[in-house]
Amino acid sequence: MKGNGRSAPAIKVTIEPRTSGRSAVLIDGEELAVGQGAVVCAAARKLIERGHDPGERLEAWRGDTLCLTGPLGAFAKLTVEDGPDGRPRFRLHRSNPWAVSPLIAANEAPATQGRVPT
Repeated sequence: MKGNGRSAPAIKVTIEPRTSGRSAVLIDGEELAVGQGAVVCAAARKLIERGHDPGERLEAWRGDTLCLTGPLGAFAKLTVEDGPDGRPRFRLHRSNPWAVSPLIAANEAPATQGRVPT
């Protein structure tokens, strides 16, 4: 809230259909995210990367219908995955669930090829 007692205006994004069950999230005509399921969550992460405050309110619209609204940071922490019954559910976002640590620390010198250092 600002000092005058009014809430800051919401960040308004538009959800538009794409081919093969995919959707796009746009802000001022620019695509922020395209995919299935968690496109609003992905768009929220992108907006925070661009410097938006996680406390700002996000509104996701499909035409004249308000579909989702809430704090930008809350959406950024979520993704959508199928539950055990096959229905989509909000889950906590993992930045990259398949990421692995490097085998050699960045500050270590690589081994010498063909001979053992003494």
